[in-house]
Amino acid sequence: MGLVIYAIAGLWSAFHGKRLGDPSVRYAGYQPAAGETDRQTAERVVAQLGLTLATPVQAAAIQHDQAGNLVLDFYHANGRHRVTVLRSQNRLRIEAAENSPARYATILHLTTGVFHSGDWRMQAWAYYNEFTLWCFVVMLASAAWMAVARLGNLAGAWSGAFAKMRTLHLAAAIVFLPFAMILAISSVQMAHRTWFAPTGVIAWANRVHRSSAGTAGLAAACIFLLTATGLYLWVRNRRGRAMGALLGIPVGAAALALVVVMRTG
Repeated sequence: MGLVIYAIAGLWSAFHGKRLGDPSVRYAGYQPAAGETDRQTAERVVAQLGLTLATPVQAAAIQHDQAGNLVLDFYHANGRHRVTVLRSQNRLRIEAAENSPARYATILHLTTGVFHSGDWRMQAWAYYNEFTLWCFVVMLASAAWMAVARLGNLAGAWSGAFAKMRTLHLAAAIVFLPFAMILAISSVQMAHRTWFAPTGVIAWANRVHRSSAGTAGLAAACIFLLTATGLYLWVRNRRGRAMGALLGIPVGAAALALVVVMRTG
């Protein structure tokens, strides 16, 4: 599940999808409390509108317009809510814009264990995504070992459906490996910025990760190919099928459930 999210985020980066949909405007009643601070108002508004994905409320979200009205600019995984508190009218002006599905996947892709959310679903996803990141690093190490060990057998391996799929899987892994190493190194640094400074090769890897549409698109294509061939090989491999199902299906189902319930509210 984590790798599929990475691939969707990569495709979005490659084709520069629209960040937000067209905004809609609605109004809701609001009764200000005497002596209420801006932060207290912001927290009450978040609770009233059910925007738990935007918690904890960041200081940058609390603003004022030219008329002196309190403006709360909430960015979250599902999009943006810009709320103007009209105290004299006892109501809220709510301008909402939804993230596209691909942009939503990109936000999930960026959320790792150092992220602290007031929403238990997002925090659970952050821990899962951190786990996925380190699984990705371990997978690269094992893939490099397998590629070196089996590279000499590629020429004679193209016989039978299973052998063809295994060869295709290995070939995709070999093509993907250099890009994946760039992504892995930069991902660890960007997720844990205090561990080591982004200098030299790491700084270059960060720039490639953030700005290269070609790399993102190729990486996404390889991930989809690796996922498809990997699933086929897993189903066909009787020895590993039961263990893979025991470990992978519950975790994948829980991650998918988090993605769906956060998106739907």
